[in-house]
Amino acid sequence: MPDPRTFGKLLQLAALTPTDHVLDVACGTGSSAVVLGTLGESVVALEQDADPVRTAPEPIPARRGATVRVGEGGPSRGG
Repeated sequence: MPDPRTFGKLLQLAALTPTDHVLDVACGTGSSAVVLGTLGESVVALEQDADPVRTAPEPIPARRGATVRVGEGGPSRGG
């Protein structure tokens, strides 16, 4: 996750609404997904390295009615 100030600016630029669905790629331990879960309707957070995923909080705190899922996954190769 970038430093908090940069992350905050990115969130402002994204202008997320409570009905938005968010894909968080390279989420690490899910810290960014926690923040995103307070803004959007759903968050799918992916991390290629299994170790940080194992340390992600379960369940991820989110805005009431929102869902946040953190899982292991990376870019797939297209043909």
